[in-house]
Amino acid sequence: MTIQKEKIALLLIGASSITVLAALLSRAPVPQDLTYHDFSDVVSLFNIPNILNMLSNLPFLIIGLLGLYKLINTHSLTIVSENKLSYFAFFWNYPSCFWLRLLSFLARQPNIGMG
Repeated sequence: MTIQKEKIALLLIGASSITVLAALLSRAPVPQDLTYHDFSDVVSLFNIPNILNMLSNLPFLIIGLLGLYKLINTHSLTIVSENKLSYFAFFWNYPSCFWLRLLSFLARQPNIGMG
């Protein structure tokens, strides 16, 4: 690919990104249904309601941590060094999303609270 084609491709990606961002910012927020958090899971365990909803996210936590472990501690992986940061960001996303979801879930619970 020539430098001219790369510049055109970057320009198109940038213009598309700005257009989508402007469209999103010009719209009003999507209204949320008030029953959105009324889960069908009503099981309580250890005084935590809807525990099965949270436990269903554990496989994502495990996969993310295993991926990070393999990426950091194993030198037998054949990953191009330029792509290592992308893989790290991908596997970091799983555990961080799990913890953020857990914290927001616990903050919504009146009998548990966050502080």
